[in-house]
Amino acid sequence: MTSGGRSLDIVRLGPHVEQWHADHRAYPSGAPLVVTGREGRMAIDSSLDVVPTDHDGFLLSHFHEDHVVGVAASGLPVLVHADDLSAVRSWQGFADASGYTDPAWHELVTTQFSWRAMTRAETLTPGRPIDLGGVTVTPVHLPGHTPGHCGFLVEPDHVLYLGDIDLSSFGPYYGDATASLVDTIASLRAVREIDAQVYTTFHHRGHVVGRAAFETALDRHAVMIRARHERVQALLDAGHLDADDMTGRGVVYRPGTRPPWGLEGERRMIELHLSHDPSDLPAPPHEQDDA
Repeated sequence: MTSGGRSLDIVRLGPHVEQWHADHRAYPSGAPLVVTGREGRMAIDSSLDVVPTDHDGFLLSHFHEDHVVGVAASGLPVLVHADDLSAVRSWQGFADASGYTDPAWHELVTTQFSWRAMTRAETLTPGRPIDLGGVTVTPVHLPGHTPGHCGFLVEPDHVLYLGDIDLSSFGPYYGDATASLVDTIASLRAVREIDAQVYTTFHHRGHVVGRAAFETALDRHAVMIRARHERVQALLDAGHLDADDMTGRGVVYRPGTRPPWGLEGERRMIELHLSHDPSDLPAPPHEQDDA
């Protein structure tokens, strides 16, 4: 694996699964996986700090720039969900799916991440195991963050890679032009039902061992959707009647903590909350415990 000269930590999540990361996992960094069987070796995602090498191809959780660093340049086979395929095959598809117009974002993607089109990328099939010889990697469609966002279940290791369901206290991100709050909530419910022994993320939290610990972390992550919805309602009650007027008032980002393009994402997230049925929000953790 290449790391740009940074020291790497390797975490063995199971007999056939390794996760690599450098100094930290927060964006723009992250921690890809490498899964090894008797007949094949696949990387799941790539990152700014760690570009996996010595394997047979890439499985992508989704199209975002921080997950595809060096993938096009590798020349290796690439598989991604059909709903994200156009966003990896061309710059226009990527820009349209992302939806950010700020020049700082375009500069970041093309320079820091060295984004290149993956013109030969093909589609994976959710629910269909990829057999590496004694080890399978099964894509699990978990849309919302992007339309094609997927997790991956590795057996017999009982490891579930969550992609960007990152279990952070910030909460889920659904600020792209093609993101969906409805799908995000549905995916948070769906992933709760997947049985594994180790659950691991690309950003922030890293791996969690055991279902109980995972459910606790997931509930605390998901409840931020309800918190944002309540902030939107409070702004409505205070006379701020549209997304433009609410943006920059702390619904998603605290003042001074957002990236330059963050206002675009925050505005879209507020718009999704304004049109969302409040009865379909993640329950507070104590209510989920009682369910």
